[in-house]
Amino acid sequence: MPGAGEHEADGEADGEDQGSAQNQGPPLPDEMRGTPFESMVSVRKERGAGPHLRLGLCIARLIAEFHGGNVRADNLPSGGGVIVSATFRLA
Repeated sequence: MPGAGEHEADGEADGEDQGSAQNQGPPLPDEMRGTPFESMVSVRKERGAGPHLRLGLCIARLIAEFHGGNVRADNLPSGGGVIVSATFRLA
């Protein structure tokens, strides 16, 4: 299935819980580094059949920050996709 991702829960470490998801495909362009978590930002070149609000990663960042955590996106070392990692403080 194109665009299918892999998900991994890294578990608890030092009072934090971490998880990540990776997606095979094009890497984040250099000019998009640091911006994919802002609202209304997208690197998609093609429009799908339905509307795309470009809010998903922004909402993920807001939820993480609300719970004292963070979320980040990095290119895979192979250059063949992106990994999104989230860290949350444990109560």
